[in-house]
Amino acid sequence: MPNPTYGRTQPGAVGEVRAASASKGTAVTTTLQRTRLPLGTQWVSLLPYNFTTAVVVRFNLNPWLTVLTTFDGLATASEWSSVAQDNQSTTLVSLGGFPTTGAIYIGSYVPFGGVEVDAGTVNAVAATLTLQSSGPVGWESLTATDGTASGGATFAQSGNITWTVPTDWAPQPLDFLEGLGDGGAAGMAGRSLYWVKVTVSAALTAGCTIQNAYSINRSTAYAELVTGQAFSEAVDCGPGGITSVSCLTDAGTANLIINTAANRFAF
Repeated sequence: MPNPTYGRTQPGAVGEVRAASASKGTAVTTTLQRTRLPLGTQWVSLLPYNFTTAVVVRFNLNPWLTVLTTFDGLATASEWSSVAQDNQSTTLVSLGGFPTTGAIYIGSYVPFGGVEVDAGTVNAVAATLTLQSSGPVGWESLTATDGTASGGATFAQSGNITWTVPTDWAPQPLDFLEGLGDGGAAGMAGRSLYWVKVTVSAALTAGCTIQNAYSINRSTAYAELVTGQAFSEAVDCGPGGITSVSCLTDAGTANLIINTAANRFAF
């Protein structure tokens, strides 16, 4: 049945059918791009056409992220998952004054290869990121490339934070990872996800915000469509589901029509 949290107030509400791509289809090239799906999407269709040199359009579906911040070791936590993935410029994830004792937790039900960050109000304080991933027995160091860094300051611009997916990345509850005991992670104990923990070397600028944060797929083994070949699937743009479609061509250009819909049944 429809999820009222993600179906009523966002684009793609109950009974609606609409395009997520540009009119007449997103122009696709050999450069990877991501199209965000409206929250509440429960069905997606892809149709490539207008091929020039290209033989196939390649694509994958990117997983939903759970995004949490804490200033006090998870005694309390703020969840930003929907705000971070609603593709809106007016709903913002607050990182203002984020301290060195704080942490950003980013989790997914499947491993992911990074986070695409759309900056809001940028950070101007010289600071670097430290990342850790959830391992079989606790946190493990994760080496990342920080595309949001500029002039020695992280979250100073829009960009991708990427890493090589750990071979021993393990889904764990935050209670276990932070040694809090059963039920100690501010209500997040039950979420055994593939987590990344992000900390900063210096407190960020007051008022620093992020507009959006979307997952980057772990795989480049893309599914492929030839011209006129449709792909459609029931999905859930929300927890445990997906948030966006990545696409590119093997060569040349094409267009990709991306249509979405929500469940038409009444509550």
